Amino acid sequence: MKNRVMTFIAAAGVLLLAATGSVFASSWESPIGVKIWASPVKPGATYAYPATQVGVRLAPAPVIITNTGKSNISFTGAKAVTVTGPDGAAYIVQEQPKGSLAPGRSMSFNLAYAPTSAGRNDALVTIHTNSVAMPTFSFEVGSTADHHPSGAGAI
Repeated sequence: MKNRVMTFIAAAGVLLLAATGSVFASSWESPIGVKIWASPVKPGATYAYPATQVGVRLAPAPVIITNTGKSNISFTGAKAVTVTGPDGAAYIVQEQPKGSLAPGRSMSFNLAYAPTSAGRNDALVTIHTNSVAMPTFSFEVGSTADHHPSGAGAI
């Protein structure tokens, strides 16, 4: 019997298996489901916050993480959810998820937008888990902020 090398490539919800020149396609689902304000978010998608003014903190968006896999997942790293990028400081993770999540169970955290500079504010949100199939789930967030109009509140 010959040794066979198999390559696994997961992208865009499709799992390709290549074995000695043959290619098979199979449906593949992320073991983590994410919703913001009850709207599903796919890995790599962008969630747009409403525009606001510099110094105004918008109501936090509830982010719900669901274990859609068949095994427990645990949140990993010093922070289970990180926000990175040049404007990452404009987005604040409240109540970091902790512990583990059984299949079918959900947990949530809040993600607030509080811009400190005018213009476009974009960042990458990453959820870190011990999932072998998908150890990180990332999506983008973005919005714009304007300075308070001059004379605002003046009579």
